[in-house]
Amino acid sequence: MGASREQAGSPGGARLTTAGARFRFVRGTNAALFTLFVAGIIVLANVVLARFALRADFSPDRRFQLSPQTREVLEGLKEPVRIYTFAFEGSDEAERLDDLLREYRLASSKVRTSMVDPEKEPTLAQQYDVRVSGTVVVEMGKNHRKIEFFNLFSPTPDGGTEFRGEQAITRALLELGGYGGQVVYFLEGHGEGSPYDDYSELRSYLEGEGFTVKTLNLALENRTPEDARVIVMGGPRNDLVAREREMLEAYVKAGGRLALWLDPLPGRQLPEMDKLLASLGVELVPGVVVDPGRAAFGDAFSPVPELRWHESTRPLVQANVGVVLPGAQAVRARQSADDASQPRVSPLLVTTDRAWAESRPQGRQWEPDDQDAKGPLDLAVAIEREGPATPATAPAGTEMEAGGETAEQQAVSQPVAVVVGNSTFARNASFAFQGNRDIAANLVTWLAGQSEMVTIRPATAPVPRVLLTSRQAAGIFYGTALGMPLLLMVTGFVVWWRRRGL
Repeated sequence: MGASREQAGSPGGARLTTAGARFRFVRGTNAALFTLFVAGIIVLANVVLARFALRADFSPDRRFQLSPQTREVLEGLKEPVRIYTFAFEGSDEAERLDDLLREYRLASSKVRTSMVDPEKEPTLAQQYDVRVSGTVVVEMGKNHRKIEFFNLFSPTPDGGTEFRGEQAITRALLELGGYGGQVVYFLEGHGEGSPYDDYSELRSYLEGEGFTVKTLNLALENRTPEDARVIVMGGPRNDLVAREREMLEAYVKAGGRLALWLDPLPGRQLPEMDKLLASLGVELVPGVVVDPGRAAFGDAFSPVPELRWHESTRPLVQANVGVVLPGAQAVRARQSADDASQPRVSPLLVTTDRAWAESRPQGRQWEPDDQDAKGPLDLAVAIEREGPATPATAPAGTEMEAGGETAEQQAVSQPVAVVVGNSTFARNASFAFQGNRDIAANLVTWLAGQSEMVTIRPATAPVPRVLLTSRQAAGIFYGTALGMPLLLMVTGFVVWWRRRGL
């Protein structure tokens, strides 16, 4: 210690101390500059990435990228758009919608998004009549379009979830921007169900798909509206008048499309309605359908018919879900199969061969007799005819899959009408039963040709699967249940043994 103090006090020791201090200063300065340099690179990289949005999507379902059609729609926006997502914080739907809307926001400077927790901001949720978490509201100017949860998410047959967010939101943008926005009219004046009461759930669903829903009273309007893509007649209790029937026939002849949902009315005749059905090539079968072979909860008057393969029923067939039609009547084709001049009639919902059309449903015991039509019976049919393609309204530049031909050159099967021997399946009381919601909405969208407007494939989140042989499964089981604990025990014993000798 004494020698060290002497070296520090000597001239040589002072030079060593000064040199050491200088070395430490230089080394510290270099470390600080290097740290600032690295921090600068990180900041600069973030600024560049934020400005130019360099992104790559490696997810299996491509959830972080928009389709070319959506980008085209976003580039054509003429005014700002505000998109509200009403979802509980931390929920799966909130995360999925937030990911999607981030892409919309990055793709267009005119899109603003907001995530709203309906529990924390109930006033805003009430303002847009939001009742379910996972609802999206697209607002442009003074108009807005609400997209319900079931317009965005739907289960798939393999247990996954189909996310149709991009499809629904882009359709809403098209409608609010003046493109598309097909109008579905619900006829009134004959005791039909109202889209604002009996069919309010269906109306909300259709609006989420980009439709505009209105009511139509032919006696007051004295014409069918030019913008009517589909006219729905849901459960009339009274007959048409001749003038109304003539207007509907002219509407169909001019390319209009009808959805007729008709309940049985025992003991009553609707002659004008029968004439309208005859013009479509079908007729009703008298009686109420009884089907002990396939019925909901054992009620034979609530048949659960089998689905026939058709463009409008394809998703339900693939999902293997049922449709219940409480208190239904049967429909059948009038023309022969060889009559090519008549529209083509295809069955959609068919009872079992044990069913019959009960002509006296007022009794307490029912047995088929000679007056009753026997099953299998058609409860819903689709009517089509060959004609030139008539695509729905689309924005300029939207490409149609025409395969090199113009729409006018193509002769394709065109929807004409859908006739269902029941109107209850689409009413609010039955709307949530398995596939009722989907069949009701699919029938309308098929008639409208909605799939032609925006061809965006819905994103599907598949369920991750790992296929193992029995030997691999046994290896994983014994390795995790026995091997790893045994390895830990041996390691602990070795460590204990070595420390024991210290």
